[in-house]
Amino acid sequence: MIESTEVDVAQLQQRALDGLLDMLADLDVPADDATCIDHLDALERLKAAAAAAQATITDQLDRRRPHPTGRADDRADDRAVGRRDASLGTEIGLARRESPHQGRGHLSLARALLHDLPHTHTAIRRGDLSERRAQIIATETRHLTREHRLVVDRAVAGNPSDLDGLGDTRLTQAVRRLVLTLDEDGALARRHRAHASRRVTGRLLPDGMAQLSITLADWQYAAVMTSLHEATESARATGDPRTRGQHQTDTAVARLTGQTTATRVPVALKVLVSAETLLGDDHAPAWSSWCGHLPASIARHLAATSPEIRSTVQRYFHYPTTGALVAMESEAARFTGHLRDFLTLRDQTCRTPWCNAPIRHTDHAVPRHTGGRITAVNGQGLCESCNHAKESPGWRHRPADDPLDLHTIDITTPTGHHHRSTAPPPPVPRARPDRPRVDIQRPRFILVA
Repeated sequence: MIESTEVDVAQLQQRALDGLLDMLADLDVPADDATCIDHLDALERLKAAAAAAQATITDQLDRRRPHPTGRADDRADDRAVGRRDASLGTEIGLARRESPHQGRGHLSLARALLHDLPHTHTAIRRGDLSERRAQIIATETRHLTREHRLVVDRAVAGNPSDLDGLGDTRLTQAVRRLVLTLDEDGALARRHRAHASRRVTGRLLPDGMAQLSITLADWQYAAVMTSLHEATESARATGDPRTRGQHQTDTAVARLTGQTTATRVPVALKVLVSAETLLGDDHAPAWSSWCGHLPASIARHLAATSPEIRSTVQRYFHYPTTGALVAMESEAARFTGHLRDFLTLRDQTCRTPWCNAPIRHTDHAVPRHTGGRITAVNGQGLCESCNHAKESPGWRHRPADDPLDLHTIDITTPTGHHHRSTAPPPPVPRARPDRPRVDIQRPRFILVA
């Protein structure tokens, strides 16, 4: 009798899913733009909820399939587990119309969500987090113990509002920062092993082109890209007609082959690090605009570099309660110099929610022609596309009133929908009760060129 009821429930659920599919296939497009946006939002949440349901079903399949029993030969046992997972992964891939490799990936994700990442799973079920972003959390924490994984899960996905506007890049960096804080020794060991695999590879492409790939340490990558970026921007400022990509490629080829002599000049590799970390009193990860969060020991190494490459320290101050970088003002007509550096370090990536593209423009939130000032509060880092989109009719960006909180921009779209963009917290240690607390009462700093 009980089995009959369970079968009936399963059949009812299947009919409901089929009916939902038919309804979506025949969905009428709303007549007004605002409802269209609402429908897009609801459908995206539905996709996330469907992914959560798939993870739950996948985990149940995993539980029901017999696991190989322990054997004397561990390698033989590992092979048996591998064959079992490959078989189940292939089934999952077929059911989801994906490859067996992707099916095994879904199996691994389901195990992580249902056993180690409960808050992340709940966020997907609510529609607050996509399956792709859940995969980021699972992948970035795969080396941690279950206890540490639960800590990261609670910190990242425990509060639904913390996920709002968090794109792939910023989510990745937030998780990496927590991983570095919890297990820096493990991260350093993995970095050491990975560094041994540095290499240069290449392959031919169609139409007379080729692709050169260099696998190197992230701080070396940051130095290389910073150098190429500075050379390109300098050349374009003097009228060089080549695109950024063309000029960077030509410069890299020239420097690698010795076709021209590249004068050795100091490269400004900007790393945001707390004074406590720099002096060894704390282990909060540092931040670099090119490679994201860095272990504290790597940041200290970069600061204490060889005499041939000069290292300078530029001080920024943060409010102790919120961790927000203290605002600065300038009397200039554009966001340049140290104020531009300040905005780039504070915002890290494009401030449009979920964009995370590299910052290309530092510009006003409130335009100058409507009274917007050249201040850190009214400034924001945006990619080129988002900055141009912001100038279209109907868009409005407004900074929050409190300069001592993490910088927030309220965004209104042409359809009247509202979004909030909050700058990521800087890499500063949490307030400690045993240290004296200093309250800053709305300071005003003037940046003098």
